[in-house]
Amino acid sequence: MSNRSQEERLDSLRTEVLETAQMMAKLGLVRASSGNVSARFGKGFLITASGIPYNELESNQIIEVNP
Repeated sequence: MSNRSQEERLDSLRTEVLETAQMMAKLGLVRASSGNVSARFGKGFLITASGIPYNELESNQIIEVNP
C-alpha cells in the first residue's frame, strides 16, 4: 500500500473517531472529558487525547500510537 493511501485511510479513520466521540457527547453517553475513543489502525491505534471535552475535540487531538 502506498504511503498516500495509508495516510488517506488514517485521516478517514481519524474523522470517524472524531465524529463518534462528538456523537457520544451529543447523545449524553459521556460527560465532559470522561473516557477515550480509540480505533485500531495497522499494528497501532488512534485514540482521543485525555482531558478534552468531546464537543471541543479537533482531529489533530486524535493521536496515533504505534507499538
